[in-house]
Amino acid sequence: MKAVKLALLELRRFRGPMRRLVPALLCLVPLLYGAMYLWANWDPYGKTDRMPVAVVNQDHLAHARQGSRV
Repeated sequence: MKAVKLALLELRRFRGPMRRLVPALLCLVPLLYGAMYLWANWDPYGKTDRMPVAVVNQDHLAHARQGSRV
């Protein structure tokens, strides 16, 4: 209970219209960061069908000489 009273005491220090807006904005920053993180990682494989991809196989066989190591 002491922590709640201390938090309320700290919030009372903010007076005026701009000073009351600052704690709300400070709470919004982590919320926006988390929302952007979730949005970016929600469905990472959902649009892979639209990704242009090509597979090129131009490998050449390697031949080793008699008695040498490859």
